Order: sequence, then structure tokens, then C-alpha cells
Amino acid sequence: MTSELASAVYTHAQGTWTAISSSDARIRGYKIYANGKLVNTVYNYQIPKFATAETVSKQIGRLTPGTENTVEIVAFTDAGVEYKYPLAQITTLGSYDYKAPVFAENAKVTAEVKDNDVVLTWTAATDDTAVGGYRVYVDGTPVVPEGKDFNPVNGDYTTAETTYTVTGLDLTKDHTFTIQAGDTWWKAAQTMGTYDKMAGFNWTVEGISTTLSARYESDCAVTDASGANIAVAVKADAGVIPSGSQLKVTALGEGNAYDAVKKSFDNKKFSLLDIRLLDTEGNVIQPDGTVTVTISVPNGYDSAKAKVFYVAEDGSMEDVNAVYADGKMTFTVAHFSNYVIVDETVVKDNDNSNTGDDNQNNGGQNNGNQNGGNQNNGGQNNGNQNSNNQNNSQNGGAVSDNTDTGVKTGDSFAMWFYVILMAAAAGFTGCLVMKKKKLEK
Repeated sequence: MTSELASAVYTHAQGTWTAISSSDARIRGYKIYANGKLVNTVYNYQIPKFATAETVSKQIGRLTPGTENTVEIVAFTDAGVEYKYPLAQITTLGSYDYKAPVFAENAKVTAEVKDNDVVLTWTAATDDTAVGGYRVYVDGTPVVPEGKDFNPVNGDYTTAETTYTVTGLDLTKDHTFTIQAGDTWWKAAQTMGTYDKMAGFNWTVEGISTTLSARYESDCAVTDASGANIAVAVKADAGVIPSGSQLKVTALGEGNAYDAVKKSFDNKKFSLLDIRLLDTEGNVIQPDGTVTVTISVPNGYDSAKAKVFYVAEDGSMEDVNAVYADGKMTFTVAHFSNYVIVDETVVKDNDNSNTGDDNQNNGGQNNGNQNGGNQNNGGQNNGNQNSNNQNNSQNGGAVSDNTDTGVKTGDSFAMWFYVILMAAAAGFTGCLVMKKKKLEK
């Protein structure tokens, strides 16, 4: 006579033994003992309900989960005679895992924006058996992989890792991310035949969450002092600028900052802008990190020579290394103040007039210079000319013969030497009076 025990189901053990009642009419039934305690009695008339060939099976009863147990089968007669089967040992499986994983009190989720995606990272949950996976929720909606379906008792999850990248979100709006952890029951971890269909998961109800503030994006258009239209746009990652903040851009055409810029770029095109951030109460605030600023280049500017400078309160300026693309200058700053966009091309002034003896010489050519009341337009002086040389120039549309006293030369030393030599040759005595002029180079 032998005996053996089948696998445990939940915390109940099922015994299987060879029946002897069919060969010994005296046997009326069987007593089942577990750890020395009678847990069940089976009579012959009950055997057809659970008999299989030469063996008999019957639930032994609930046993302590996860423990070693001694099971004994004893056949008995009406007269009280007992026939003991050999002892059998069985280790019951652990109780079904009814506890969901837990997150520690300091567990948290972090959300980091990379390009246009949000990378979530969280603290791992713990469980008395093992964590099976994590479900990710965005604004209360689960992120379900294709072909999966979430319900409270199945094992589908978003990821088995403690990080996940969420794509396709409108980052100009706030978003809340929640992480739930789930574990498998012991039945899902072992092959249990028909009991596999009972496999299930336990999921944390609340999980851990975090809210990602909206990425700040705002733009503003102004007209500068010269009448040029300029568009300014500001972008910042989530959390850098408080939600509800306003961008305020003012074009400056006067004041200390404007005077300082005009002094530095008087002969160049420029637009001075006061760029500010205001909180919901109208107070000036600064970003908590770097922001990207884009300024449109005004019409008529040479984009290849356009630059943007930060203008400090003391009038000093610093190049912000703006990059030009698609008609805009883009740069990164961590502080809002006055910024000037400059076309560093020098603006030539063709109508500069010098009265009296002060003549403007540009590269050796006199343009619009007035000498002693006579205007020489476009008269170019080459080499040395004595006091009797005549300048034929156009004055008010009429040609006049104006005799220019003094000597023009490209070399001051040669000029004086020439005058003295001529005076000596003529036998001239007395003071030589010459009008002081700017010599052409």
C-alpha cells in the first residue's frame, strides 16, 4: 500500500492514495490526518464520486501556507481495525498574494522635458513577492501598449522599468503623471494547469504622481522709434517661468539707456527693446533658469551684420551671441532687461557741411566743402597746386573761377618748402599769412 499527495491549491492539500476497499470487504472507509490531526473521513459510498482507476483523491483541508506538513492515510473496518498507509510529506505553497506593491513615503516621480517629449523616472515599488510591472497614467488616462487592455485583475502594464518616455503631449498645458505598481499572484508565477486562468494582479490604487507645469511660450509685437515693426517671442521649459506670467515688450526711443546706445551706434541702425516678465499681479519677475528669446530682424537690416546686445543699467553692453535664421535673431538668457538689435553696417552721411576753413576730406576727395564762401563740390586735389592755380568747380549750377590762396599738397613739409622757395625767388619781404586748413591725406 502506498500513498502520495497532489500539489496544493491555495492553502488546501489534495491527497491521492491507492484504495484497498475493493480487495478487502472489511474496509468501510479512510481517515485522513494532517500533522497528527484528523482533518477528514471518507467512506466507501463516497468513493465513486472521486475515484479514478486504482486511486482515490480527496481534499485534505486547509493547511498553513508555506509550511512542511505530515499527512497520513488510515483505512478502517467496522470492527475498528486500522491499516495505516506510509506517511507523506507536503510543502504547501504560500498564501495567495493579496497585498499590492507599496511605494515608500519618500517615493516620487520626476518629469523632465527633452525636446518635445517627457521622460518620467520614478522610485521603484516594493512587494512581498515581486513587482510585475508599472502602469503609467497621463492626466488620468492610462498609457496602454498596443494589443493590451488594463483592468483591475489582469497583468497588462505599460512598462516593467522605472522609466518611461511620453510623447505627443501639448507642453504648453499642465499635465499630471501617475504611476501604479502591480505584482503577480503565485499562480501566475507557476504552472498550475487549469488554474492558470485564475492568475491575476494586484495594483496600487493611488500610486505616486507628479504635475508638470506648462512650458512657457509667449510673443509680442512692437513698433520701435524708427517705425519698424519688431516681433519678440519667449520660450522656456516647464517650471522656469510661473504659469500665468505675461511678456511685456516696450520699444525705447529716449532715456539713459537709449542715449547710451545712440552714442555707441550713432551711425548704425538699431532698435532698443525693454523686455520684461510680469507675474499675475503685474510685478516684474525673472525666470528661474534660462529662456530662449527670438527677435525679428527689422526690414532694411543686413542680417549678416545684425547683432543683439544686452544693455546694462550703467549703459555697458554685452553681445549675447544671437544666431540668425529665417529672419530672426535667437539667443538664450537668464535675465530680462534692455536688449538692442543692431545692424553694424555703417550708415554713410553724404551731406556733412564744414563752414569756413574746416573741410572734410574723405579719402582725398572734398565732397560739399565750403572754402571762404565758395563751395567746391567734387574737386579732387592731386599733387601740389600753387596760389595761382584755378579751381573750376560748380557752384549753384554756375561755373565760377575762384582763385584759392595758399598751397594744397599731400605732404606738409613739401608745402612749406615750396612756399619759402617761391617767396625767395620773388624777392618777397614781410609776413606770410596762410589760412589753416586740413591737409588731405
